[in-house]
Amino acid sequence: MPRYRMNDATLDLPGDWEDKSVNVFATPDSSPHPVSLVINRDRMAAGQDLADLAEQRLDQIESNLKQFTLIEKRQVEIAGTTALEAEFKWRSDVGLMHQRQIFLPRGDRVLVITITAPREIREQQRAQIDLMLSSLELE
Repeated sequence: MPRYRMNDATLDLPGDWEDKSVNVFATPDSSPHPVSLVINRDRMAAGQDLADLAEQRLDQIESNLKQFTLIEKRQVEIAGTTALEAEFKWRSDVGLMHQRQIFLPRGDRVLVITITAPREIREQQRAQIDLMLSSLELE
């Protein structure tokens, strides 16, 4: 059984189990300008490439979110790997939300990194998040 590592623990998993974990990081609850960073895992279908997966996920997001507005799609480099990023806004029940979603390929798997802030991702937050992303190391 492969050994699975987490920050707080490790455990043995059957070899055919998949890692579908979600990592959630956020500013303190007391922050006047909250922002979160969530990392989840996805898998590309046979014959699917990263651009197809990203477009499929963005189509799903657009159809499920009110007043979805795409700001920009771009290629970015994270940990020496070419990734795709989409930045968009949408309206939730509590107000305007601003998100960046990054699709980082790992073979047929994809790390999906989502940054979310109410109203807008401020420049200071953007700089802090970009610094965090520049520290990302893939194993």
